[in-house]
Amino acid sequence: MKNYIKNKNHLTVILILILFITNSCNTSNTKIEELSENDLKDIEQLENDYVRAWFDDDQQNAVLNVFEDNVAFIPHHGDKPVVGIENLRNFFWPDGIGGIVNSFNHYPDKIEGNNQVAWVRGRFDIKYSWIIDKDTTTTVNEGNYVFVARKREDNQWKIATFIFNDPVAQIKN
Repeated sequence: MKNYIKNKNHLTVILILILFITNSCNTSNTKIEELSENDLKDIEQLENDYVRAWFDDDQQNAVLNVFEDNVAFIPHHGDKPVVGIENLRNFFWPDGIGGIVNSFNHYPDKIEGNNQVAWVRGRFDIKYSWIIDKDTTTTVNEGNYVFVARKREDNQWKIATFIFNDPVAQIKN
């Protein structure tokens, strides 16, 4: 029992040292603080910009503009992560063609984080269509999402990681 307690105490000391060293090695001059009211407004705006971008005349650029260049997009149904802005472009618009978003809503439940990194979780619903050989298929779906946003040096927030899940889309006639 003494060895267990001794090893446990050593482990505690080692963990404290690791935390101290890690914190000391932070060469950034940026002080980590709670999210400010302005940060919260900016993150809410980022959330709104993402949804509105799907209805923009320049949909591709508007949507991709809310993401970091090295974004990790983790789609539903166990699909593999899509990493990087060009891969995300190819995911959403294969061959440059995407679907038609009829309606899209985000309902954020919670925004948390600090003045450098924040995460948002919530629910969404979407109705979208695509046309193949003059046949239109329309689906509706709803589910959950989480995204992580990072503040850049220019103080703009961008989505770094986006995860969503939902049931298999239901076809509506």
